[in-house]
Amino acid sequence: MAYKKLSWVQQKWPGTLGYEPAHHHMQAVDYSEIKTLKVGDRVASAFSTSCGQCYYCKHALTCRCESGARFGWIVGGKGIEGSQAEYVRVPMADSTLIPTPASVTDKEALLVGDVLPTGWFCASRGEVDRVAKDYPDDITSAAVIGCGPVGLMAILAAQAQGAQQVFALDTVQERLDLAKEFGAVPINGADRENALKVIKEGTEGRGVDCALEAVGAQPTIKLAFDIIRMGGVISSVGLHTDDEFKAFTPAEGYNKNVTYKNGRCPARHYMDELMSLVGKKYWGDPFPGNKIFSHEVSLHDEEAVQNAYVMFEKKLDNCTKVLIVP
Repeated sequence: MAYKKLSWVQQKWPGTLGYEPAHHHMQAVDYSEIKTLKVGDRVASAFSTSCGQCYYCKHALTCRCESGARFGWIVGGKGIEGSQAEYVRVPMADSTLIPTPASVTDKEALLVGDVLPTGWFCASRGEVDRVAKDYPDDITSAAVIGCGPVGLMAILAAQAQGAQQVFALDTVQERLDLAKEFGAVPINGADRENALKVIKEGTEGRGVDCALEAVGAQPTIKLAFDIIRMGGVISSVGLHTDDEFKAFTPAEGYNKNVTYKNGRCPARHYMDELMSLVGKKYWGDPFPGNKIFSHEVSLHDEEAVQNAYVMFEKKLDNCTKVLIVP
């Protein structure tokens, strides 16, 4: 379950919901164009389709595929039905789906299709690995702002890419508890001044090398700007809906030599590498990311699914992520 707002669900949504297809057992309707998969294969999907051949797919930007579309996102009558259903239609299956090895569980396959690559993308765009390699004698630091599912995966990604010190900022205690389990320093972001104080004290007064923003809101981007050092990088993967940018001015960015990056994750581009890492137990067995699933409901229990949306939006019952199973 990836939708943040129950209001989206309460509207007359023009199609089937479901942004994150976990895995499927292949059943082909039109098999003539499918060359790399066969009926019965266990497969995983990114949250959008991609052709693998256009300019953007070849330049590691599968999320902007010229022929692609997002699951569960229909605008103006165009789009693809979502994955919260018994069957899912997957155009361009050869280039959208990847095989899921037996060493990867269903839960792990779901994470590999969305929140794990998004967290990995966030850390990569934050240049965590470059800073760690360029300055091996320094302690590479990162701060994750927003410890929902993507932010929690960004913690694991930042550590894997070389961050030796990761701060985790959120206002929800159960998320901070998970961040601590993942090895980050938890900070309650509700107390902004204390958050700045803790990070400054932990980085010899400079601020972090990389701020990984997983909310997509002006206040959290402003916080990211405030906690990075001179020459730091802000990597934002939260879904932005504002028409104007007010977090910091061009002059403020210039005076701090800040680099700011944002955008949708090209999940399919990262899936092969991450599926391999999870399958080879790079992070351990079981994958620690499985802990973000706090609740599980059946697709066939309509009332339970509706209640799960309410619980997720309002952060009830220590809910961090809901797994809807067929």
